[in-house]
Amino acid sequence: MSTQKRDIFEMWAENGDLDRILDFIRDCSRKLVTQGEMCEHLGITETTFSKLKKKHPELQEAIDKSKLDLKKDLADAMYKLAMFTWNIIVKTAVVNLDKTITFKFYGGFEATV
Repeated sequence: MSTQKRDIFEMWAENGDLDRILDFIRDCSRKLVTQGEMCEHLGITETTFSKLKKKHPELQEAIDKSKLDLKKDLADAMYKLAMFTWNIIVKTAVVNLDKTITFKFYGGFEATV
């Protein structure tokens, strides 16, 4: 009878920790935490983690998707910042006794997106 040793990924799945671990990996990847720092927290070596990513592609997919989401969010934020324009808005116009007109302005940022 062949008894194959389970890897840590399979143990996480078996004891119900896999979703929590995948969430942790996604969060770390999104925050650009290094693989070494993730492994240290998980209590495994980088070599083990690399082997797990090859054997269980959902690990690498979680990392890749999180990094792509981060890039999209950063691009969106840069676009929104670039689209802010300075607008001066006339608040009131006052006709003075000497028949001149004084304008009081309000300035502020307005998003054009």
